[in-house]
Amino acid sequence: MELGMGRHQRPGIPCSGCMLCQQFCLQASSIILTTNLFGDFSKCCIISKHFYQSSASEPASLTLDSIGQDSRNIWLRFVHQPQTARCLAFYLILGQLCKEIAREYRHAMKAIDSVVKFDDIFNHKDGKRIDDEDVMPRFKIGLWALESLFRLQKSLRVTVASIRDARDELEAQINEGPGTRGEALEALCQHYVDTFESGFAALVWVDTKLDTDIALITRYKEGFNAVLTLNDSRESVKQNRTIQRLTYLTIGYLPMGLAAAIFAIPGEQHVVHEPMGRGWFIWCILILLVATSLAAFFIEGLLHSFRRVFLSIWRPLKTTINRLLRCLIAAWWLWTIYHKRRQYSKESLLSKKRHEVSQGV
Repeated sequence: MELGMGRHQRPGIPCSGCMLCQQFCLQASSIILTTNLFGDFSKCCIISKHFYQSSASEPASLTLDSIGQDSRNIWLRFVHQPQTARCLAFYLILGQLCKEIAREYRHAMKAIDSVVKFDDIFNHKDGKRIDDEDVMPRFKIGLWALESLFRLQKSLRVTVASIRDARDELEAQINEGPGTRGEALEALCQHYVDTFESGFAALVWVDTKLDTDIALITRYKEGFNAVLTLNDSRESVKQNRTIQRLTYLTIGYLPMGLAAAIFAIPGEQHVVHEPMGRGWFIWCILILLVATSLAAFFIEGLLHSFRRVFLSIWRPLKTTINRLLRCLIAAWWLWTIYHKRRQYSKESLLSKKRHEVSQGV
C-alpha cells in the first residue's frame, strides 16, 4: 500500500486555474496480486484513484487498458517464469504510480509556493514597513505555508519508505526465481526494472527537493514567530491604552451618575433637602469627581497601606489561632490518655473483685 497526494476542487468555489481553489488530502492505493497453488495463473486487483478507464483526456500510461495490455505482454514473454512475470507486472504498476504521486506532490509544492513567496515577505521592495496592516497577514500565510511543507515532507517520507520496502521484496523474489534467463529475457527484465526505477527516482527527487526547500526556508520560521509575537505585543499595548482611556472616562462619568442617582431620590425619603437645586448638584459632581480622581491616583498606595495594616493584624491573630489550636490538640490528647487509663483502672478493679468473689465461693 502506498500513500499519495490527491487534489480536488473546493466545494462551492468555481475553479478558475487558481491554486487556492484546490484542497489536498492523503489517498491510499493498493496493488494486490494473487495466484493459484501452481503459480501459473495470477489475478491483479488495483484500488487507486490514480488510474483511469480508457480516456483521451488522461495519460495513456495511467489507463487500465494500457496497464492490462502491458501486463499481458510481460506474461507472454515470461510464461515459463510466472514468479518473475508477477514481480515485473507489479513493478510496471508501481512505477506508473510513483510518477503520478510525484506529479501530485510537485503540484502541491507549486501551489504552496504560488500562495506565498518567502523572499518577498521579508524583502519589501514596494517600500512597505513591517508593521503595515497588509503585511502581517503575509507573515501568517508564510508560517502556514511552512507548516504545510512540513506535513508534505512527513507524508512523502512514509510514501517513499513504503515503496522502497516493496521494491526490495520484489527484487528478492526476482533473484530467487527458478531457472536462469537468457540474454533477451534478462535484458527485457532489466528494462522493466529500469522503468520502475525511473519512476521511483522521480519520487525520490521530489522528496530530496522538498527537504532542500524546507532546509532553506526553515530559517524564516523564527522570523515569522518573532514578528507575529511582536505584533501581538503591540496589539496588547494598544488594547491596554484603550482600556486606560476608558477608565479615565469612567472616572468622569461615575460622579455624574452617582450625583444624579442621589438627587433622583424622591423627597419623601428626606435624603436631599428641597432647597438644594442645580448649584448643589454641580458642586456635588465636582466634589465626587475630585474624590474619585484622588482615589484613582492614590489607589496603589491605599491598597499597599491596606495590605500592610491587614497583615499587621492578621499575623498576630494567625499566631494566636495556631497556638490555641495546638493547645486544644494537646488538651484533647491528654484527655484521651486520661480517659483510657481511667477506663483501664475500672476494668482492672472489676476483674479483681470478680476474682475475689470466685475465690470466696
